[in-house]
Amino acid sequence: PSWFDKGPHALGDASQGTMSAAELRITALYHLPLTLTRLWGTQPKNSLQRRRLKNFLHLVEAVDLAFRTRTFEARWQAIAHHVITHLKSSAELYPTIPGRPNDHFFIHQPSLLSRFGPSRGFSAFAAERWNLILQSQQANHRIGMCARSS
Repeated sequence: PSWFDKGPHALGDASQGTMSAAELRITALYHLPLTLTRLWGTQPKNSLQRRRLKNFLHLVEAVDLAFRTRTFEARWQAIAHHVITHLKSSAELYPTIPGRPNDHFFIHQPSLLSRFGPSRGFSAFAAERWNLILQSQQANHRIGMCARSS
């Protein structure tokens, strides 16, 4: 679609720099699904590439639904379905990669949406600005030793 920028030319390369949350969202929800569908969508149904594509598309669908501006019970159920399907197929496709804490949080996303409403605020400008400020700090992986201002 013409309403968003082209995808990154060197995704994953250090020369690409750090992507903002908005750039990452557009890449993950639009560019990657289109590209991977063109690459792997014609593979045999049970091929590894096709199963990986289906797994990724469940993730994309869950995230897309979670970031909608309105939320209701049928949407929470759809998100839960895509989250559980994505996590189960991830365990089958990538058995040597352990689950992460974000996976556990992801399982709770539908109930959080039902209790607190849409999650659009999570990518709000103020949060983006604080992320940029925090990322620019020279921490050198020394937890608890932040510089003090005079």
